[in-house]
Amino acid sequence: SQGPDQVVPVLRVAAAAGRGIDDRLLGAASELDDAQVQAAVRTAVSDHILVPSAGTERPTYQFRHEMLRSLVASQLLPAEAERIHAAYARALSERAQAHEYDSEIADHWDEAGETERAFAAHLTAGRTAVTGLAFERAEAHFERALDLWDRLPDAAAVAGEPRLAIVDRAASAAARAGHFEQA
Repeated sequence: SQGPDQVVPVLRVAAAAGRGIDDRLLGAASELDDAQVQAAVRTAVSDHILVPSAGTERPTYQFRHEMLRSLVASQLLPAEAERIHAAYARALSERAQAHEYDSEIADHWDEAGETERAFAAHLTAGRTAVTGLAFERAEAHFERALDLWDRLPDAAAVAGEPRLAIVDRAASAAARAGHFEQA
């Protein structure tokens, strides 16, 4: 069995995910090699810290108790958390069906403090959500993009459209979600 020194780094990375995570994503977001990740996951599962669940492509793992995941995540240093979230965003962006992860990618860029990437990712996630008829989610992504607009020196260039177009997208999504006052 692995000692805590080998398991804790993997648990920290898993805690930042905020969801079930597969071993490839754990490996991509950690600074450990595949063998180290596998050994740590095996130990965490045998110690009943992580539990396996059926994933779409491959099995995923999640914390047995959300309280423990939350506690581990809260112990991350800010720079450490930002590095892990940026690694998640990059790894999810490289997946074959990356559009399925648009919402998570946007949230991870946000958590990584990467304003321009988060802004662009929230716009993409909002458009993807509209296509999937998830109007409440689209509204949230467009609103977040509008929140980030003023933090960018040239948001219109990044967006490829004026602010009013994004306001219109947010209002349309809000109306279609039944949030008429917000729209």
